[in-house]
Amino acid sequence: MVGSVSRYAHIPTDNQKFRQFIDALFSAPKSTLSREDIQNEIKGYVEVLETNYTDTIREQKAQIDRLQKKLRLQKGEKTNQAIEKTEMEAIFVECIEDVRKEILKRRLKNEMVTRKKEGKLNLNGEDE
Repeated sequence: MVGSVSRYAHIPTDNQKFRQFIDALFSAPKSTLSREDIQNEIKGYVEVLETNYTDTIREQKAQIDRLQKKLRLQKGEKTNQAIEKTEMEAIFVECIEDVRKEILKRRLKNEMVTRKKEGKLNLNGEDE
């Protein structure tokens, strides 16, 4: 594959750290790094990348879990507010009904008092 273009050349990323790693790895005199040393360096680099990616994934999952928990709490609060609103509406309607009944009682009482007065006046000799 010498002289051919990498199948990854079309990927629009420029990873400076990897480029520096490759430069450091292959720009050293050939006598200083054996094939095994190069393999170990590459293995170490890949392990660091894998650790970083694993940590990033773990952090992202933890953030998702926190957001889901926050969402559940907010949904619970919304439900509680709706229940509270419904209870308050029921209390309000009950109060309105009590006031309406009181008004009807007062009207009935006033009407009875008025009729009694009219009846007494009529019984005392006044014309109807």
